[in-house]
Amino acid sequence: ENNDYLRSRRGQFAERNADRSNWSHIVDLKFAQEFGLNFGGEKIHRFEFTFDIFNFTNLINKDWGVRTFAGFNQVRLLEFRGFQADGTTPTYSFSPGAEETANLIDDSGLNSSRWQAQVGLRYTF
Repeated sequence: ENNDYLRSRRGQFAERNADRSNWSHIVDLKFAQEFGLNFGGEKIHRFEFTFDIFNFTNLINKDWGVRTFAGFNQVRLLEFRGFQADGTTPTYSFSPGAEETANLIDDSGLNSSRWQAQVGLRYTF
């Protein structure tokens, strides 16, 4: 009942990967300004200053821009318990806590859920 997709598919087959993981919206922002130095009437030396904000939406609101994942074979909604007395009918049990591990937050590496900033300077001659 607490999952909208599964509630809508009650009594039917669930489509493959239809409710696998949450959707994430990641927006990056970049500011760039170029300026040059004139020597003899022409710009020989140019500088470009850049300021990048990766995952800008997470900078605005900590609940936005969150990347979630579900590792392969880590989320098991059904667990095999064995066979019935006839030896051919399998029995399964539902794991209600499995949905909590389906949308883990990625907070490591360069593509994490946290916002990051970078400053750059490029010199061309």
